[in-house]
Amino acid sequence: MVSITAAGIALAAAVTTAAATNFPARPIPAAGTTPHAGARDRAADAARLAARLNAERVAARLPALAIDDRLCEIARAHALEMATRGYFGHASLDGASPFDRMSRANYRFGYAGENLVIDRDPDDADRALWQSSEHRDNTLQPHYARIGVGAVSTPGGEYFVADFSD
Repeated sequence: MVSITAAGIALAAAVTTAAATNFPARPIPAAGTTPHAGARDRAADAARLAARLNAERVAARLPALAIDDRLCEIARAHALEMATRGYFGHASLDGASPFDRMSRANYRFGYAGENLVIDRDPDDADRALWQSSEHRDNTLQPHYARIGVGAVSTPGGEYFVADFSD
Protein backbone atom coordinates (compact mmCIF):
# COMPACT_ATOMS: atom_id res chain seq x y z
CA MET A 1 0.00 0.00 0.00
CA VAL A 2 1.22 3.50 -0.75
CA SER A 3 0.11 6.41 1.43
CA ILE A 4 0.66 10.08 0.66
CA THR A 5 1.64 12.24 3.62
CA ALA A 6 2.80 15.81 4.11
CA ALA A 7 6.34 14.45 3.97
CA GLY A 8 5.81 12.77 0.63
CA ILE A 9 5.19 9.12 -0.17
CA ALA A 10 5.23 6.52 2.57
CA LEU A 11 5.22 2.85 1.70
CA ALA A 12 3.31 0.65 4.12
CA ALA A 13 2.08 -2.91 4.54
CA ALA A 14 0.28 -4.77 7.32
CA VAL A 15 -0.21 -8.40 8.23
CA THR A 16 -1.79 -10.12 11.20
CA THR A 17 -2.03 -13.83 11.81
CA ALA A 18 -2.62 -16.50 14.38
CA ALA A 19 -1.37 -19.11 11.92
CA ALA A 20 0.93 -19.32 8.92
CA THR A 21 0.37 -16.79 6.13
CA ASN A 22 1.46 -17.01 2.51
CA PHE A 23 4.09 -14.45 1.58
CA PRO A 24 5.60 -13.73 -1.81
CA ALA A 25 8.60 -15.91 -2.55
CA ARG A 26 10.71 -12.77 -2.92
CA PRO A 27 10.16 -9.26 -1.64
CA ILE A 28 10.18 -6.66 -4.36
CA PRO A 29 12.38 -3.57 -4.40
CA ALA A 30 10.44 -0.58 -3.07
CA ALA A 31 10.12 2.36 -5.41
CA GLY A 32 12.87 4.82 -4.67
CA THR A 33 14.78 2.54 -2.30
CA THR A 34 18.39 1.67 -2.82
CA PRO A 35 20.79 -0.18 -0.54
CA HIS A 36 22.28 2.16 2.07
CA ALA A 37 25.55 1.12 3.68
CA GLY A 38 25.28 4.10 6.05
CA ALA A 39 21.91 3.13 7.58
CA ARG A 40 21.74 4.15 11.24
CA ASP A 41 19.73 2.78 14.14
CA ARG A 42 17.29 5.38 15.51
CA ALA A 43 16.18 3.98 18.88
CA ALA A 44 14.67 7.32 20.00
CA ASP A 45 12.50 7.43 16.85
CA ALA A 46 11.41 3.84 17.45
CA ALA A 47 10.42 4.73 21.02
CA ARG A 48 8.48 7.78 19.79
CA LEU A 49 6.53 5.72 17.26
CA ALA A 50 5.75 3.10 19.93
CA ALA A 51 4.49 5.85 22.25
CA ARG A 52 2.27 7.28 19.51
CA LEU A 53 0.84 3.85 18.68
CA ASN A 54 0.13 3.27 22.37
CA ALA A 55 -1.58 6.66 22.65
CA GLU A 56 -3.89 5.67 19.80
CA ARG A 57 -4.73 2.40 21.54
CA VAL A 58 -5.53 4.19 24.79
CA ALA A 59 -7.69 6.73 22.92
CA ALA A 60 -9.59 3.75 21.48
CA ARG A 61 -10.09 2.42 25.05
CA LEU A 62 -7.60 -0.41 24.61
CA PRO A 63 -4.69 -1.10 26.94
CA ALA A 64 -1.28 0.26 26.04
CA LEU A 65 1.16 -2.38 24.85
CA ALA A 66 4.24 -3.30 26.86
CA ILE A 67 7.51 -2.52 25.12
CA ASP A 68 9.24 -5.86 24.55
CA ASP A 69 13.00 -5.58 24.10
CA ARG A 70 13.18 -8.85 22.16
CA LEU A 71 10.47 -7.71 19.73
CA CYS A 72 12.31 -4.39 19.38
CA GLU A 73 15.46 -6.25 18.35
CA ILE A 74 13.54 -8.42 15.84
CA ALA A 75 11.91 -5.29 14.37
CA ARG A 76 15.20 -3.34 14.30
CA ALA A 77 17.00 -6.19 12.55
CA HIS A 78 14.33 -6.33 9.82
CA ALA A 79 14.39 -2.54 9.35
CA LEU A 80 18.19 -2.64 9.08
CA GLU A 81 18.09 -5.50 6.56
CA MET A 82 15.55 -3.70 4.38
CA ALA A 83 17.54 -0.44 4.51
CA THR A 84 20.94 -1.98 3.79
CA ARG A 85 19.68 -4.44 1.16
CA GLY A 86 17.37 -1.98 -0.64
CA TYR A 87 13.95 -3.61 -0.39
CA PHE A 88 10.67 -3.16 1.46
CA GLY A 89 8.41 -6.01 2.48
CA HIS A 90 7.21 -8.33 5.20
CA ALA A 91 9.12 -11.22 3.64
CA SER A 92 12.89 -11.11 4.11
CA LEU A 93 15.14 -11.76 1.14
CA ASP A 94 15.41 -15.39 2.27
CA GLY A 95 11.60 -15.64 2.21
CA ALA A 96 11.17 -15.49 6.01
CA SER A 97 7.89 -14.01 7.22
CA PRO A 98 7.63 -11.83 10.33
CA PHE A 99 6.50 -14.98 12.18
CA ASP A 100 9.50 -16.93 10.89
CA ARG A 101 11.81 -14.16 12.16
CA MET A 102 10.12 -14.25 15.57
CA SER A 103 10.37 -18.04 15.73
CA ARG A 104 14.04 -17.98 14.67
CA ALA A 105 14.69 -15.66 17.61
CA ASN A 106 12.92 -18.16 19.89
CA TYR A 107 10.19 -15.61 20.51
CA ARG A 108 6.98 -17.39 21.52
CA PHE A 109 3.63 -16.02 20.36
CA GLY A 110 0.14 -17.22 19.65
CA TYR A 111 -0.93 -14.15 17.71
CA ALA A 112 1.35 -11.64 16.03
CA GLY A 113 1.35 -8.88 13.46
CA GLU A 114 3.60 -6.37 11.75
CA ASN A 115 3.29 -2.87 10.30
CA LEU A 116 5.93 -1.37 8.00
CA VAL A 117 6.40 2.18 6.78
CA ILE A 118 9.11 4.32 5.21
CA ASP A 119 8.74 8.01 5.95
CA ARG A 120 10.54 11.15 7.08
CA ASP A 121 10.18 10.80 10.86
CA PRO A 122 8.12 8.93 13.50
CA ASP A 123 5.31 11.50 13.47
CA ASP A 124 4.81 11.26 9.71
CA ALA A 125 5.20 7.47 9.87
CA ASP A 126 2.46 7.31 12.49
CA ARG A 127 0.16 9.50 10.37
CA ALA A 128 0.75 7.27 7.34
CA LEU A 129 -0.02 4.13 9.37
CA TRP A 130 -3.09 5.70 10.98
CA GLN A 131 -4.51 6.83 7.61
CA SER A 132 -4.46 3.22 6.38
CA SER A 133 -7.42 1.20 7.65
CA GLU A 134 -5.37 -2.03 7.49
CA HIS A 135 -2.62 -0.57 9.66
CA ARG A 136 -5.02 1.12 12.05
CA ASP A 137 -6.92 -2.16 12.47
CA ASN A 138 -3.67 -4.02 13.04
CA THR A 139 -2.52 -1.51 15.67
CA LEU A 140 -5.88 -1.76 17.46
CA GLN A 141 -6.06 -5.56 17.67
CA PRO A 142 -7.39 -6.20 21.20
CA HIS A 143 -5.44 -9.45 21.71
CA TYR A 144 -2.02 -7.78 21.44
CA ALA A 145 -0.14 -7.21 24.69
CA ARG A 146 3.39 -6.37 23.48
CA ILE A 147 5.07 -4.22 20.87
CA GLY A 148 8.58 -3.87 19.49
CA VAL A 149 9.52 -1.07 17.13
CA GLY A 150 12.69 -0.68 15.10
CA ALA A 151 13.72 2.45 13.20
CA VAL A 152 16.65 2.82 10.81
CA SER A 153 17.43 6.05 8.96
CA THR A 154 18.86 6.34 5.47
CA PRO A 155 19.30 9.28 3.11
CA GLY A 156 16.15 8.07 1.32
CA GLY A 157 13.93 7.97 4.40
CA GLU A 158 13.47 6.20 7.68
CA TYR A 159 12.39 2.55 7.80
CA PHE A 160 10.02 1.69 10.65
CA VAL A 161 8.96 -1.83 11.65
CA ALA A 162 6.35 -2.36 14.39
CA ASP A 163 5.98 -5.96 15.53
CA PHE A 164 3.07 -6.93 17.78
CA SER A 165 2.34 -10.06 19.82
CA ASP A 166 0.04 -11.43 22.46
